[in-house]
Amino acid sequence: MNEIFPHFDVQQAIDAYLGAVSGAVRARSDAYDEGEALWGIVAFFVSLAVTVGLYQTGFFRRVRDGAEKRLPRWAAVFPFFAVYSLATAIITFPLDVWTGHFREVKFGNSTQSFGAWFGEYLMSMGIGLVIGGILVTLLYLVIRALKRTWWLWGAGLMTAMMALMMLLGPVFISPLFNDYTPMEQGALKQDILTLAQAAGVPADDVYVYDRSRQTNTISANVSGIFGTTRISLGDTLIKDATPAEVRAVMAHEIGHYVLNHVYEMLLAMAVIIALGFAFVNGMFGVVARWGGERWGVGDIGDVGGMPLLFALFSVFMFFMTPVTNTMIRTNETEADAYGLALAREPDGFAAVSMKLGAYRKLDPGPVERFVFHDHPTGRDRVTMSMDFKGAELAAGATDIDPAMAPLVPEVERYVAEREAAHQEKAGE
Repeated sequence: MNEIFPHFDVQQAIDAYLGAVSGAVRARSDAYDEGEALWGIVAFFVSLAVTVGLYQTGFFRRVRDGAEKRLPRWAAVFPFFAVYSLATAIITFPLDVWTGHFREVKFGNSTQSFGAWFGEYLMSMGIGLVIGGILVTLLYLVIRALKRTWWLWGAGLMTAMMALMMLLGPVFISPLFNDYTPMEQGALKQDILTLAQAAGVPADDVYVYDRSRQTNTISANVSGIFGTTRISLGDTLIKDATPAEVRAVMAHEIGHYVLNHVYEMLLAMAVIIALGFAFVNGMFGVVARWGGERWGVGDIGDVGGMPLLFALFSVFMFFMTPVTNTMIRTNETEADAYGLALAREPDGFAAVSMKLGAYRKLDPGPVERFVFHDHPTGRDRVTMSMDFKGAELAAGATDIDPAMAPLVPEVERYVAEREAAHQEKAGE
């Protein structure tokens, strides 16, 4: 209980915000989140099964032999990667279309027609083929030149590519999928720029992108590195959040930049990729021999072993999921704390966290949280927000609303509108 504001009870405020997301919306959010984890596991095993199946048919061996018959060995990597990627994409397309489109429509998150979704799917695949083909070609040059230490230098190559994509993504990739326009002049834009300037973010404008083209969910980010840093927020955030909520979200995103989370994650992923490649290096020969003559895979530099290399790496990353999720979740928690201190909008952050709870499970169990969640839960975030509010009020803060949970009606409005929209869509 707060001595200066005795009517403010932290636990009561937490319960009030959590209680604003209830009924059918809460049940659907839980089901959606649990399904995301389940379908992710299904996709992993389907991918492995497709790889083994195509090896068993001799498909990869024939593609390898045909490519190397017509091209120099180094040049055969790109076409093999392209055929391998397209073949697996065609086989797994029914699963992709379910998880990527129809399931999102079912749960009321997607705003796209199938045609629009498919167009973006094809564009993503095309970008992946070009960038992935170049990267894999370079990786095989490293593997063949540095057979004993390729896993270490290969990890460096992958990390460098991730950094390059972070540099170029906001400028060249993201605009292919969404239109980015300067935010209209006004008090809210000035508030965001003031927060950014106070935190030392080198941005002189704020951009809005048409997120509503794909989804009705809310999001924002500070993307890019070096000279391409950009503050962006989805039009759905402006539409569905109050100014206090927008300030809270943008302060959180600014926190990622100030706390150097991009560079921390790059370094951490470099270590994880190196460990993953070391695992692949150790297991490749064992599994290739198990495949026998039917697979026809030679040493790890054999391009015909590419699907096996990727499969082994995916196995490593699958079991590393709790580790990578914990790393990301830790950074997100740090950004939450920074954002609260910067924007001083505890109710705004609590309210927007509850709105995210309309499609993210608010209160998963500890094991579920540890294994599958890469962000703090809704309960985590509202608890941090109200603890911050209680502490600030106790310290005599005069810039924080002392009311118990003033934005609960705003959350209830948002939840009611989502449920009405879902029922209308279901009745069509």
